Amino acid sequence: MGRMRFALWMSVITLCCVSIAHAAVPPLGDANQPYDRCSLEVVTPHVAWAKPSMTGPVNALVIAPCWQFRDTVELAQRLEMDVTPIMVSSNTQWYGAGESMTDMDGTLDELAKLRLSDGRQYQVIIIGKVVWSALPDWVREAVLKRVVQGTGLLYVSPVDADDALNAVFAKRLPEDEATLLHGVPIDVMPLKLAKTKNYPSQPAVGPFELRLSQYGQGRVAVVDYRDLLPTESRWAMHAWATPFQMPEGPWYDYYYAIIARAAQWAGRRELPVRVTPVL
Repeated sequence: MGRMRFALWMSVITLCCVSIAHAAVPPLGDANQPYDRCSLEVVTPHVAWAKPSMTGPVNALVIAPCWQFRDTVELAQRLEMDVTPIMVSSNTQWYGAGESMTDMDGTLDELAKLRLSDGRQYQVIIIGKVVWSALPDWVREAVLKRVVQGTGLLYVSPVDADDALNAVFAKRLPEDEATLLHGVPIDVMPLKLAKTKNYPSQPAVGPFELRLSQYGQGRVAVVDYRDLLPTESRWAMHAWATPFQMPEGPWYDYYYAIIARAAQWAGRRELPVRVTPVL
């Protein structure tokens, strides 16, 4: 009887908390609405690889999980960029229970349609470790339409690609790939790691691959850590711009250097010349 009473009280408390939280969330567009904010107020140690950038800021639409959106801020500390966010529920869901946008329902769709509308212009669209099939059909179609028209695409760890997305990746540019990674210590970076045994376990990483391609008028960059597994617990994932496993060492800023270069290249904001020191 005691257990039943405890369970009943816990259910009542949970229901009250959910109801209060629902009532307390201001509507989208309100200055106090906590969703859809991407602030640079909290500064962490970083190497400003391209901030400022001589080629100007990258105007980017970033589609990434809400719990991992700090990575967008970390990237913006290192790369001069203007960010328009679309924060989805998780790596495997557009929206779902337990996330900060649960109560938004169709509002997330409304927001995404507005930001993917023809009147909005971006140099690059960044998809940060979101399973391709988790995006609604109309989002996928809108993204690929923009790429054909000239908007760049940077996709980090793409999973569950359909024929349409595979066609985007088909026309490889190997010379550009070598140039983009020039000076990055890829050979010694921890980019191939076994799955961890601790709880919650972290998926294996690698082998790493950078793939650059052209689709229509748009440039496409894939930074693939091969660590996004839809069957893994989505609550264990904390990063879209770096591998889910974060080894010790001076590698954090190098991961962001790769992402920053890929974003600049896809958005046609890369340096116009390549500088090689003469020793």
